Amino acid sequence: MKKCKITQTENGFAVRGTNFLHHCDADMYAYYLANILNNGGKLIFVANVDEAIEKHNQLEKSTNEDWLRLCWNRNVGTYLHSMNMYALRDNSLHGNIHQWYKDADQWWDFMPVETKAIILGMDSHVASVNHYRMFWNKIQPSDKENIHQYWKHRKGLIRLDEDDANSLQIEIISELTEIQLTTEYKIPSEDMFDENGSFYEQYQDRFNDIYDEIEERLLENEL
Repeated sequence: MKKCKITQTENGFAVRGTNFLHHCDADMYAYYLANILNNGGKLIFVANVDEAIEKHNQLEKSTNEDWLRLCWNRNVGTYLHSMNMYALRDNSLHGNIHQWYKDADQWWDFMPVETKAIILGMDSHVASVNHYRMFWNKIQPSDKENIHQYWKHRKGLIRLDEDDANSLQIEIISELTEIQLTTEYKIPSEDMFDENGSFYEQYQDRFNDIYDEIEERLLENEL
């Protein structure tokens, strides 16, 4: 009886060349793959979900493509399994929108630099790992989670009604604006407010300008 070994990699786990961030996902894949191979099925490597669906419908009973795509997404965007296994090989874990992350910090670690640069507001060719790490460490846990939720909404992974989506976007842009403002003036944000909790005039004007810049950057770029 064939078994499929799980090996630990630098940033996750692998089964016969297919990579997973979490052991539980690798374990599930190994279980399905072993069953398929022991029942005469084949392991077929593909480049993406479209090729997986095409090969599945060529080699097996043709199945609704929307259903197969949903199955692929449920399998952390990595494989389809039926009579055969259709899987990615040597796949990068970075930027897989269907990958499950344990929290916002892990999600941020695995995001491609292009996404981080849009959120941070720096040229991805200039910003370093330290820039992204220092930026993320400035953010409160609740704001990190909001940014993660906003990303999932923009990617279509979760659905928000229009009011909730707008409120979340405003909250995120305001937080990012305040971070940039404190960086520019090199003073704590609380020193920018009067006794009524409003920005002093010299800071309010700059806040408005930064807010508009960040809003434009987020809305005109793919996260």
